[in-house]
Amino acid sequence: MPVATALALVTAVLNLTVATGHVAISRAPGWGVARLFAVIASTAALYSAGNVIFTLHDLPIGVYMVALRVQYVLASVHMLAWMPFAFGREDWNFRGLPPFVRVWCWLCVVATLFFAVTGWHVTGPLHHLRIEWADVTYHYLSATAWGHAYGALITVGMMFPIIQFARRAARGERGMGLILAGYSAFYVSVLIEALVASEVIDFFSPADIGFLCSVLPTSALLLRRFVDEAGQLRDLTGQLRGEVQDRTQERDRAQTALVESERHASLGRLAAGVGHEINNPLAYIRLALERMGTELSQSGAAAQVWESIGQAHDGINRIQKVVEGLRTYSRRADDKAPQDPREVVRAAMKVANPNLRHVAQLDTDLSPAPPVLGDEARL
Repeated sequence: MPVATALALVTAVLNLTVATGHVAISRAPGWGVARLFAVIASTAALYSAGNVIFTLHDLPIGVYMVALRVQYVLASVHMLAWMPFAFGREDWNFRGLPPFVRVWCWLCVVATLFFAVTGWHVTGPLHHLRIEWADVTYHYLSATAWGHAYGALITVGMMFPIIQFARRAARGERGMGLILAGYSAFYVSVLIEALVASEVIDFFSPADIGFLCSVLPTSALLLRRFVDEAGQLRDLTGQLRGEVQDRTQERDRAQTALVESERHASLGRLAAGVGHEINNPLAYIRLALERMGTELSQSGAAAQVWESIGQAHDGINRIQKVVEGLRTYSRRADDKAPQDPREVVRAAMKVANPNLRHVAQLDTDLSPAPPVLGDEARL
């Protein structure tokens, strides 16, 4: 197999592999740029595969004619794909390009469609270019005046990404210097191939190597960026998982607090009902004790009897204090009103006093304080 044929095949396989990988990457959210670069790599692969035809012998001239017309189309699409990539676009929307570049791109699109249909840019006869020192023979067709103009349109268009890459590298954009170097090498190889095809210089076609010089470094930088963003996504996922756990715990605590609040509300309603039922018989007992005291004061009674009546009154007072303390739970949690902090403390002491009076004596010294807006039961 001739060296030129083998070189074109190897280059085509490498570029196609890169294109396939970036098609897979482009499925990730926010990675439309990988899809655009896949077009760049695939057109480079197809162009190198087409170069194989021009190294083969004894093919019909029609095959070379069709192959050359396809090569022009691939070169044009390859150049157009670099434009949005160089100017930071992730799709084929040319409206984001500078006006002059946008006009140039549309001229290339129109010219490509016109010459792909008419074929006015290539003509016979077939001529053979032998590179003795490289043991390579190329089989070329001639370009018409229209073809030279069309080729110059594509070649000049390929300079715009060089200018843009240079600007981005001057701004210190990461990896842009390597992309600039690779693309510049590719552009030089295109110029040399044009000179070889015109038989101006005696050299083998270097476009296949030029494609690798531009595609491989750019692909490596995109893959590095993809890996970096994947690492950042992993870190963000960990943070999000932690935040979700925190919010879940907060939700559970809120649910627990709500259940407790509902329990307290139920207890308040129960206390209100129980307190009402207790106060009614306590009123009868108090009235009965007062009548008994009246009768005993007229007939006379032992001191022990009066002591028992006093203890009964004291017990009634204690029960009423406990009931009054429980009734504070029956108030709505959202009923806020000006509260005297001292009265709130005294109410709380009434509730706690039955548990404290058997183990300790609680003395208070409450200084005057301004009123606060709140719910007495919660306070």
